[in-house]
Amino acid sequence: MPKQQESAPVASIMQALDAKDWRSAVARIDEQRSLGTQLKKPLFSRALHLLASGLEDNLKAEDFGERFRSGKALVDHMCEIFPEERNSDSVVALLARLATRAGQLEAAEALLKGVEKLRLRTCLPVLRAYAEVGARAAAERLYEERVGPLYTDEAELEEGLDDQASLWERILAARVDAWRLSSDGCVLAFQRVLRDVVALRAWIWRGGPLDESLRSAFGTLGWSVAEASPDDDGRCQASGVQLPRAFGEEQLNEVAEELDRLIALECEKKPEKAVSIETFWLEFKQQLAALGQYDVVVDGANVGYHMQNFDGGCFQHRAIEAVRALHAKAGDRVLIVLRKRWTCRETAQIEPNSKRRKGVENPVRVGQEVQAEDQRDLDETLGGSKRRTEVELAKQWRENGSLFISPPVINDDNVAMYVAVAMCRLGSRVQLVTNDFFRDHKVNFSRPLRRWLDRHVSRYALKYVNAENVDEYQKEEEEDVANGAIAVPEALVWPGEGEGPNTFQKVRLFPPLSYMAPANASACGRCWHFPLGNDWVCPRRKREDLNSMAEARARFERTHPTFLVCWDASAFR
Repeated sequence: MPKQQESAPVASIMQALDAKDWRSAVARIDEQRSLGTQLKKPLFSRALHLLASGLEDNLKAEDFGERFRSGKALVDHMCEIFPEERNSDSVVALLARLATRAGQLEAAEALLKGVEKLRLRTCLPVLRAYAEVGARAAAERLYEERVGPLYTDEAELEEGLDDQASLWERILAARVDAWRLSSDGCVLAFQRVLRDVVALRAWIWRGGPLDESLRSAFGTLGWSVAEASPDDDGRCQASGVQLPRAFGEEQLNEVAEELDRLIALECEKKPEKAVSIETFWLEFKQQLAALGQYDVVVDGANVGYHMQNFDGGCFQHRAIEAVRALHAKAGDRVLIVLRKRWTCRETAQIEPNSKRRKGVENPVRVGQEVQAEDQRDLDETLGGSKRRTEVELAKQWRENGSLFISPPVINDDNVAMYVAVAMCRLGSRVQLVTNDFFRDHKVNFSRPLRRWLDRHVSRYALKYVNAENVDEYQKEEEEDVANGAIAVPEALVWPGEGEGPNTFQKVRLFPPLSYMAPANASACGRCWHFPLGNDWVCPRRKREDLNSMAEARARFERTHPTFLVCWDASAFR
């Protein structure tokens, strides 16, 4: 069907828009308004976008003002024909940008108040304009009322998205600049902004807007500014300040409360088991109170299942023992958290089509398997099942005080985390050994819990070898040793009953850093550390070009961040 020919007036407007002549386009649209012509919405939209284009250029102030006045007239004309566009987010956002560049900051802020779904990109030009004139109070008001509430924990989970991270850095940089260029120079006001930087950004882009703004602001204060990494104990080599090593009581309470909230979510998802979940969780806490102090908590199911997601894969008690033995050799007291079923020979099998197998996409089947597993554990706990044979290693762990049975019908991830938090309360520098990335749960995890995990989770790597790959293993052995892999005890090399056909050869542990690496401040607020870049964040992306141990090292081995360090040298002499 041939394209319908535009009328002469519309063609004239389109010609001006195509030529990017916004004055002619606006004049011709206004002319059609006086003639009562019903123009289409896309014409107005194109004209508004043309007005807003080039706003970052060094135009004259009167040009910005003319654009804003023309934009308001265009919107009024459009809303006469399309009234629903009066509160359109995109229209208001464009007008706010025009008002900002015209110096009409109050008008811009008033426009933002009418936007229901406000976006960072809409707020940034207004906040940036406040910063350029040193209007700190106005910038902070806008941030607290409109911008700050846009940040959610989901935003932090999306830190890998460069665009999202960059927007927040530019927002925070505008606040820093607003303080630096203001006339009052109130240090307390600056520290409030810095606390938000630390809360919202675990790290900052090197050479990015926030990095540059912070350097300038601290320079204004006359503080020392340097780039430095800490030593293995977490002492900064520039300021001499010890980075925080442990969560305080209040922070640990937040993490524990978060885990209680996750249990409440489990009750909501399984209403038919809510009473049982609540009862067992309460009994678990009472049982936990009687435990002694442990340095390492092992997520037994995670280690036992590791690398078994293939047909014929078997639960590996020897892998758990290898991890336990390494920590015990280092002088750590180890506690293994396991469901009851994994301690018994008759029930410690990975079932076909298990949810832990690759390629399972049937959520109904998965749900049925979880319920079946819960029921088996419940039967064991209540003594309603047949007599079972205890796995020999599980018996040894139980007898030497290294085994903690996770209560039935409760997610054992939550149990292992809560046990580790409890150990932190006893003053122990705890490691939680797991390769679980908590992808299924992370959307429900709060910022305190995620940062606690970053401080305490210890990763590991295991190497199994089947008969067909012996030659390949022998070729890689020297490289494995160079990557820190340790031979397992001879008694664990050959598979026992129910452990499949593969030999177990090597293990490597990757402990966490001994200090808190995300952005932080000293207790007195006179020294601030901001990691430059995220190369220290684990786990890193997979490397397909490396063998298993080298790949695990590339993903899990912790490295010291390079910090932007800003400190008041007079306070630390």
